Amino acid sequence: MLNRLPVAAAFLAASAVLAYGQSNLKPDATPRLPAQPGQGLSLEDQAFFSHAENLSAAVIDAGRVCAAKADDAQVKALGEDLVAVHTAQLEKTRALADRFKAARAPAAAAHPWDAEIATLKGLSGEALDRECLRWYWRAHMALVDLYQAQASQTPENDLAKFAILSLAQIQERFDRVRPLGAKYGLKTETLGQPPQY
Repeated sequence: MLNRLPVAAAFLAASAVLAYGQSNLKPDATPRLPAQPGQGLSLEDQAFFSHAENLSAAVIDAGRVCAAKADDAQVKALGEDLVAVHTAQLEKTRALADRFKAARAPAAAAHPWDAEIATLKGLSGEALDRECLRWYWRAHMALVDLYQAQASQTPENDLAKFAILSLAQIQERFDRVRPLGAKYGLKTETLGQPPQY
Protein backbone atom coordinates (compact mmCIF):
# COMPACT_ATOMS: atom_id res chain seq x y z
CA MET A 1 0.00 0.00 0.00
CA LEU A 2 2.81 2.40 0.88
CA ASN A 3 4.53 1.69 -2.47
CA ARG A 4 1.39 2.72 -4.34
CA LEU A 5 1.03 6.06 -2.56
CA PRO A 6 4.04 7.82 -4.22
CA VAL A 7 2.96 6.47 -7.62
CA ALA A 8 -0.58 7.78 -7.15
CA ALA A 9 0.73 11.16 -5.94
CA ALA A 10 3.03 11.44 -8.97
CA PHE A 11 0.15 10.52 -11.29
CA LEU A 12 -2.10 13.20 -9.77
CA ALA A 13 0.65 15.83 -10.01
CA ALA A 14 1.31 15.00 -13.68
CA SER A 15 -2.43 15.14 -14.43
CA ALA A 16 -2.68 18.56 -12.82
CA VAL A 17 0.26 19.88 -14.89
CA LEU A 18 -1.24 18.52 -18.12
CA ALA A 19 -4.65 19.98 -17.30
CA TYR A 20 -3.08 23.38 -16.56
CA GLY A 21 -1.08 23.23 -19.80
CA GLN A 22 -4.19 22.34 -21.80
CA SER A 23 -6.17 25.22 -20.28
CA ASN A 24 -3.44 27.69 -21.26
CA LEU A 25 -3.37 26.78 -24.97
CA LYS A 26 -4.30 29.83 -27.03
CA PRO A 27 -5.12 29.82 -30.73
CA ASP A 28 -3.07 31.92 -33.13
CA ALA A 29 -4.58 35.41 -33.06
CA THR A 30 -3.53 36.03 -36.67
CA PRO A 31 -4.08 32.81 -38.64
CA ARG A 32 -3.27 32.79 -42.38
CA LEU A 33 -6.76 32.40 -43.84
CA PRO A 34 -8.00 33.43 -47.28
CA ALA A 35 -9.52 36.90 -47.31
CA GLN A 36 -13.24 36.76 -46.68
CA PRO A 37 -15.73 38.83 -48.70
CA GLY A 38 -15.24 42.48 -47.79
CA GLN A 39 -11.79 41.87 -46.28
CA GLY A 40 -8.48 42.87 -47.77
CA LEU A 41 -5.34 40.78 -48.07
CA SER A 42 -3.44 39.70 -44.98
CA LEU A 43 -0.49 41.85 -43.90
CA GLU A 44 1.90 39.08 -44.98
CA ASP A 45 0.47 38.96 -48.50
CA GLN A 46 0.55 42.75 -48.78
CA ALA A 47 4.19 42.72 -47.63
CA PHE A 48 4.97 40.12 -50.31
CA PHE A 49 3.78 42.47 -53.06
CA SER A 50 5.89 45.29 -51.66
CA HIS A 51 9.05 43.15 -51.42
CA ALA A 52 8.48 41.56 -54.86
CA GLU A 53 8.10 44.99 -56.49
CA ASN A 54 11.20 46.32 -54.73
CA LEU A 55 13.35 43.34 -55.70
CA SER A 56 12.29 43.48 -59.35
CA ALA A 57 12.89 47.25 -59.46
CA ALA A 58 16.36 46.78 -57.94
CA VAL A 59 17.22 44.03 -60.45
CA ILE A 60 16.09 46.29 -63.30
CA ASP A 61 18.31 49.14 -62.06
CA ALA A 62 21.33 46.86 -61.65
CA GLY A 63 20.64 45.14 -64.98
CA ARG A 64 20.70 48.50 -66.79
CA VAL A 65 24.13 49.31 -65.37
CA CYS A 66 25.52 45.88 -66.26
CA ALA A 67 24.03 45.98 -69.77
CA ALA A 68 25.53 49.42 -70.40
CA LYS A 69 28.99 49.03 -68.84
CA ALA A 70 30.01 45.35 -68.70
CA ASP A 71 33.05 44.29 -70.74
CA ASP A 72 32.13 40.60 -70.83
CA ALA A 73 29.54 40.03 -73.58
CA GLN A 74 27.82 37.34 -71.48
CA VAL A 75 27.50 39.68 -68.49
CA LYS A 76 26.18 42.42 -70.79
CA ALA A 77 23.61 39.98 -72.21
CA LEU A 78 22.64 38.94 -68.68
CA GLY A 79 22.02 42.58 -67.77
CA GLU A 80 19.80 43.05 -70.83
CA ASP A 81 17.91 39.85 -70.02
CA LEU A 82 17.37 40.87 -66.40
CA VAL A 83 15.95 44.25 -67.43
CA ALA A 84 13.50 42.63 -69.86
CA VAL A 85 12.47 39.76 -67.58
CA HIS A 86 12.04 41.82 -64.41
CA THR A 87 10.21 44.61 -66.23
CA ALA A 88 7.66 41.96 -67.25
CA GLN A 89 7.72 40.45 -63.73
CA LEU A 90 7.13 43.88 -62.18
CA GLU A 91 4.13 44.45 -64.47
CA LYS A 92 2.66 41.03 -63.59
CA THR A 93 3.22 41.65 -59.86
CA ARG A 94 1.53 45.06 -60.00
CA ALA A 95 -1.39 43.69 -62.02
CA LEU A 96 -1.96 40.92 -59.47
CA ALA A 97 -1.60 43.39 -56.59
CA ASP A 98 -4.26 45.57 -58.22
CA ARG A 99 -6.52 42.56 -58.67
CA PHE A 100 -6.21 41.76 -54.96
CA LYS A 101 -6.58 45.47 -54.10
CA ALA A 102 -3.29 45.40 -52.21
CA ALA A 103 -2.25 48.67 -50.60
CA ARG A 104 0.50 50.31 -52.62
CA ALA A 105 3.25 52.36 -51.03
CA PRO A 106 3.78 55.78 -52.64
CA ALA A 107 6.67 56.02 -55.09
CA ALA A 108 9.88 56.82 -53.23
CA ALA A 109 12.43 59.38 -54.35
CA ALA A 110 15.23 57.15 -53.04
CA HIS A 111 15.50 53.37 -52.70
CA PRO A 112 17.37 51.08 -50.29
CA TRP A 113 19.43 49.73 -53.20
CA ASP A 114 20.58 53.09 -54.59
CA ALA A 115 23.96 52.87 -52.82
CA GLU A 116 24.62 49.42 -54.33
CA ILE A 117 23.74 50.70 -57.82
CA ALA A 118 26.09 53.66 -57.28
CA THR A 119 28.85 51.20 -56.37
CA LEU A 120 28.20 49.26 -59.59
CA LYS A 121 28.35 52.48 -61.63
CA GLY A 122 31.73 53.31 -60.11
CA LEU A 123 33.32 50.06 -61.31
CA SER A 124 34.66 49.07 -64.71
CA GLY A 125 36.28 46.17 -66.52
CA GLU A 126 36.52 42.78 -64.85
CA ALA A 127 35.71 44.26 -61.43
CA LEU A 128 32.33 45.43 -62.76
CA ASP A 129 31.67 42.12 -64.52
CA ARG A 130 32.34 40.18 -61.31
CA GLU A 131 30.27 42.57 -59.16
CA CYS A 132 27.34 42.40 -61.61
CA LEU A 133 27.32 38.63 -61.26
CA ARG A 134 27.83 38.73 -57.50
CA TRP A 135 24.98 41.23 -57.17
CA TYR A 136 22.69 39.10 -59.34
CA TRP A 137 23.47 35.94 -57.34
CA ARG A 138 22.61 37.72 -54.08
CA ALA A 139 19.42 39.12 -55.58
CA HIS A 140 18.56 35.63 -56.84
CA MET A 141 18.85 34.24 -53.29
CA ALA A 142 16.50 36.97 -52.01
CA LEU A 143 14.01 36.28 -54.82
CA VAL A 144 14.02 32.54 -54.10
CA ASP A 145 13.51 33.13 -50.36
CA LEU A 146 10.64 35.54 -51.02
CA TYR A 147 8.75 33.51 -53.63
CA GLN A 148 9.31 30.18 -51.89
CA ALA A 149 7.95 31.50 -48.60
CA GLN A 150 4.96 33.04 -50.35
CA ALA A 151 4.19 29.88 -52.31
CA SER A 152 4.15 27.77 -49.15
CA GLN A 153 2.48 30.20 -46.75
CA THR A 154 -0.22 32.20 -48.54
CA PRO A 155 -3.78 30.90 -48.22
CA GLU A 156 -4.68 32.60 -51.54
CA ASN A 157 -4.57 29.98 -54.32
CA ASP A 158 -3.99 32.45 -57.17
CA LEU A 159 -1.19 34.13 -55.25
CA ALA A 160 0.44 30.79 -54.43
CA LYS A 161 0.24 29.78 -58.11
CA PHE A 162 1.82 33.08 -59.16
CA ALA A 163 4.66 32.59 -56.65
CA ILE A 164 5.27 28.98 -57.77
CA LEU A 165 5.38 29.84 -61.48
CA SER A 166 7.59 32.88 -60.84
CA LEU A 167 9.95 30.81 -58.69
CA ALA A 168 10.33 28.18 -61.42
CA GLN A 169 11.29 30.86 -63.97
CA ILE A 170 13.68 32.56 -61.54
CA GLN A 171 15.44 29.27 -60.80
CA GLU A 172 15.61 28.24 -64.47
CA ARG A 173 17.34 31.51 -65.37
CA PHE A 174 19.80 31.18 -62.50
CA ASP A 175 20.69 27.63 -63.54
CA ARG A 176 21.62 28.96 -66.98
CA VAL A 177 23.80 31.72 -65.47
CA ARG A 178 25.52 29.62 -62.80
CA PRO A 179 28.43 28.51 -65.10
CA LEU A 180 29.18 32.17 -65.85
CA GLY A 181 29.45 32.90 -62.14
CA ALA A 182 31.78 29.93 -61.71
CA LYS A 183 34.03 31.44 -64.39
CA TYR A 184 34.50 34.43 -62.07
CA GLY A 185 35.04 32.22 -59.01
CA LEU A 186 31.63 32.88 -57.46
CA LYS A 187 30.12 30.36 -55.07
CA THR A 188 26.74 30.75 -53.40
CA GLU A 189 28.15 30.18 -49.92
CA THR A 190 30.63 33.10 -50.23
CA LEU A 191 28.16 35.77 -51.34
CA GLY A 192 26.92 36.97 -47.96
CA GLN A 193 23.35 37.74 -47.01
CA PRO A 194 20.80 38.43 -49.73
CA PRO A 195 19.39 41.96 -49.87
CA GLN A 196 16.30 42.65 -47.72
CA TYR A 197 14.40 45.23 -49.76
